[in-house]
Amino acid sequence: MGLTGSFFFVQNKGTTLEQLQETLNTQPFLQPRKLYSFADPPKLSPGALLAYQSTAAWFPVYEDGLNDDDEHNAMELSRAFGVPAFAFGVMDSDILFVTYCDAAQEITRQWTKGNSPGMLETYFGPEDPETWMKELRESFGDDVPEELMAPPTRSPQTLPDFLLDFGDPDQLRAAWEEDVVFAEDRAYTLCTLIGTVPLFCEAELPEGWQILYPIGQK
Repeated sequence: MGLTGSFFFVQNKGTTLEQLQETLNTQPFLQPRKLYSFADPPKLSPGALLAYQSTAAWFPVYEDGLNDDDEHNAMELSRAFGVPAFAFGVMDSDILFVTYCDAAQEITRQWTKGNSPGMLETYFGPEDPETWMKELRESFGDDVPEELMAPPTRSPQTLPDFLLDFGDPDQLRAAWEEDVVFAEDRAYTLCTLIGTVPLFCEAELPEGWQILYPIGQK
């Protein structure tokens, strides 16, 4: 199972609009690239888009190919812009994944949150090793494959602590712990609380934001 959608962000550490534009124009990872080699002619991404607001703590970034590999893509964005980056990844609107990367510090951290209690077990099975083995034996008998002997390691389900530097801690914890119907709703609420917005293609943005394009793409 893979992610069905992701939103990416790079941190605002005083980078000027001109510096951001230069990065969009020159970093290979952000340039138009072939996405589907089987298409005729091959489909090209238009390159990365970045939503800019001078006072925002995080700038949202969108690119057609940024999907289903949040760890790799967030690290590449961190490397390209020279600042930390993170992603909200959504699986089937049921589970929210948060991936934080800092290329300069060689740091990758991940968190997971289901929409409601038991959601992660529904997707990934029980976390308790004894219960895990009991359920496997019900399926495999005594011939449980060796690679399945232990339950998969899970990311922490606690509120990502880096977010606490960018919003009211109590409101962030409440948004993280609240049961939701759609994982996207949790992501959108967290975006609001840390003063940023999700960016999907050229969707309409709130007043005060502007979209930056790689040169020649707009």
